[in-house]
Amino acid sequence: MTVFHKAWAFLKASRQTELGEFHPDFPSSYGPVTLVSNQFTQRGFDKWNTFDFDEKLAQPFESFIHQGMTGKPVSNESKMWERIGSAKSPRKVKRFVFNHWDKGNWFGPFQPLYEKWKQQRELYYDPNSTPTYNFDGKRRTVGVRMPLDSSLGMFRDKGYGNEGAEAFIYGDIPAERLVMMPNMQSQDKNVSWPGGLGRVDE
Repeated sequence: MTVFHKAWAFLKASRQTELGEFHPDFPSSYGPVTLVSNQFTQRGFDKWNTFDFDEKLAQPFESFIHQGMTGKPVSNESKMWERIGSAKSPRKVKRFVFNHWDKGNWFGPFQPLYEKWKQQRELYYDPNSTPTYNFDGKRRTVGVRMPLDSSLGMFRDKGYGNEGAEAFIYGDIPAERLVMMPNMQSQDKNVSWPGGLGRVDE
């Protein structure tokens, strides 16, 4: 029995699962993957510098398969980045305004990033080489099957500095909506959100 079949059998015994949880191209009743994020693994948290470690933000990738992705409080670093960035470029970037009770996670637009990953893989893939986005085992990529709607969170096509399209999605995300992904970028300044969700004038 392969690792995939062992994992699927284990999950089937604990809760209802679908093939769509194991790859973005597999079918799912929850619809297509729309969001993508690179999250810390347990190894990543173990290697985190202790001086700025925030326990409230610590949920390793390995726990998602059972717990889902819990909404985390917005870090002080993110709040400061919004204040500093908006002061330097007030009209070029849509500012995210956070309330102290907001909890969620950061994501990029899945489809354009996945298409770029597939193109790069076809051009440069070597089965004997290390994957392009290895992250040294400290991060893993996770996708989410969820219809995009502005009520879910805040979206922008361009972040501050060299940041690309990103979104802060409020609340928890159930495990059944998460997808195991090949490691890939979760940001690119040359892609945008569908439907104009990330426009500055929204």
